[in-house]
Amino acid sequence: MFIPLKSKPCSAMDITVFHLSRKLKKLDRRIQKDSAKTHDYTNRERVITQLNEAKRYLC
Repeated sequence: MFIPLKSKPCSAMDITVFHLSRKLKKLDRRIQKDSAKTHDYTNRERVITQLNEAKRYLC
């Protein structure tokens, strides 16, 4: 009897997850500097949300 999986296995190299992970690292480096702007913090929170959603739906 074949039971279909609810979701496919998550690949760490999935293009969306990979892109968002790199973007998050870039924003982390940016906010560690003294010249960080408020939109850098906002973008970081947005990318964290997008990455969590991508991992939940793609994995």
